[in-house]
Amino acid sequence: MKVNTYPDNIWQYYHQVRKAKGYSMTEIAKSNAYLTTSQLSRFERGMNMLSADRFLAAVSGLNMSMSEFFTLYDNLPSYSSLQKGKTSHAVRLRDYAVLKNILAEKDATRDDRLYRLLIKFAIQENFREILITCDEQAFLLNYFEGILHWTLYDTIMFHQCLFLLERYVVYELIWELLVSDSLPRLLMQNETVVKKILIDISVIGVVNQNTSWQAAIQKKIDQLVIDWDISEKITLSVSRKMSHYQVEKTSEALSEVKVDIEELTKFGEIDLATRLKKILDELDSMS
Repeated sequence: MKVNTYPDNIWQYYHQVRKAKGYSMTEIAKSNAYLTTSQLSRFERGMNMLSADRFLAAVSGLNMSMSEFFTLYDNLPSYSSLQKGKTSHAVRLRDYAVLKNILAEKDATRDDRLYRLLIKFAIQENFREILITCDEQAFLLNYFEGILHWTLYDTIMFHQCLFLLERYVVYELIWELLVSDSLPRLLMQNETVVKKILIDISVIGVVNQNTSWQAAIQKKIDQLVIDWDISEKITLSVSRKMSHYQVEKTSEALSEVKVDIEELTKFGEIDLATRLKKILDELDSMS
């Protein structure tokens, strides 16, 4: 997929991605009961914004995750060359050979190197092969610590790299983001992405029983999460119930966590649900 011109706003970007992938608005609308062709048409023309759940459905209708959808948005042009169809396809299919072939290609830019780290993490997650070196960890830390003015691209990459960073680094970086002048602009560009980052970090804090993270982050989450943010609310519910399960270790608590994780899957949060299942398995094995 190639986006030919740099969009000025999110609805133009969505239109470009939909056309590039060959979907009609009718096909997208038929993919989910939340959407109508009229809603999509008005959104793509900038006449109406979609609510969070409808926007999630519209992106899912493109057969893309939210991370995939926003990778090109608010980004350096060189990064688009990295978003080859074979890469995302290989990750979804867990195609080890293709992923390793991509790693064999030479790094041309800093963004190539960053993207290569995400591929290594995908290999680590799916095949239990640790490829990330200490030098690459240092590069990742320097990359994020060097951000003076966060862009949506930086924020998305931070979200994707959460589980590659040390916990104390995650906390320091999210604190910098919370107090920075960049946050209001990022919320205007895409509140959904920022909410998901804050919620995922809250989950990390709960699972690791690090309550010192929670006050500032929870306050911002409470300001942002609305009634329509169903998957976000389920994610927060999962983290609370996981925390409860760590203490109680009862079959009832375990069952409640599993039910919420299945609900996340139904709402299209497959990657997050898979990661939470792994965390739950680790907690279960320790009981």
